[in-house]
Amino acid sequence: MNEKLIFTCTWGRDEPERATLPFVAANIAATAGQEAIVPCTIEAVRLGCKGGSERVEASGLPKLDDLMTEFIANQGKVWLCGACAKPRGITQDQLTEGVTIVGAAERLGSERQPSCPDTRPAARSQCASLRCPRARLQGRPGSAGAWPGPGRAESCLASHRPPPP
Repeated sequence: MNEKLIFTCTWGRDEPERATLPFVAANIAATAGQEAIVPCTIEAVRLGCKGGSERVEASGLPKLDDLMTEFIANQGKVWLCGACAKPRGITQDQLTEGVTIVGAAERLGSERQPSCPDTRPAARSQCASLRCPRARLQGRPGSAGAWPGPGRAESCLASHRPPPP
């Protein structure tokens, strides 16, 4: 079984140890043949720019620039949060090779249904799908409201899965 392993990085150059550790763990996974992704958010988006990871070093850890290069060479994926990159003026042409700016829809990918396939009112009211009209009305992703409470999105997604054979 080869599942995606996700190692989130939120720290930038000012916290080299915190910026490097997600890439250490992700590179181990990628080297072992696992699909590894490092989504970078907040100040970590700057690490994906050309030269952004240079001179980021923490005592006892590999240089981040070398580590990111090795991670990408091992088929690892580095995703920069589009909502974080935009206000910082970061565009695709400024990125290191192998780094991509992604939005929420791309990050969710096949993890969520593209639209709510369930017509049962109870299921649709708990739907976490980005395109479910009921979910948007009730403050789910894509609306101005709050995210659902713990377990609500998971229970909804479970209700959309086909029954086992």
